[in-house]
Amino acid sequence: MSQKDLPPKEAANRYLGDSVNRQEWLFEHPPEDLIEFIRLTRGRADALDIQYLFAMLDFRIAEEAAKSANKLHEETSRLVSQVTALAGISEEQRKLAAKLEKQTNAIIRLTWGLLLVSVVLLVVEILHHFNRW
Repeated sequence: MSQKDLPPKEAANRYLGDSVNRQEWLFEHPPEDLIEFIRLTRGRADALDIQYLFAMLDFRIAEEAAKSANKLHEETSRLVSQVTALAGISEEQRKLAAKLEKQTNAIIRLTWGLLLVSVVLLVVEILHHFNRW
């Protein structure tokens, strides 16, 4: 059984006096296992050992917090880049909407112009028709 596979209870029984292997075990396990290890050795370890174990626990918690902070920083950077990309897309959509509005206004003006030409042609046709009579 490797150091990594050793549960806290067995490590507490095995490594009470063996500081080299205990230190290796403490570095390989998460803070939750260290808490359990401390709880199991508390009545059998001297005050210096307990202080060392709590210092190691503080170290491991700080190490895990640093890993979490790095992950959070990476995810935040990824999200910022996605938001930046979305802002670029939004700006492009705004430009396209303005262009569409101009084209729509041009179509409306052309439609009114076509209506006016149609009315003029109708009037001319009516006048031409009455002049024949």
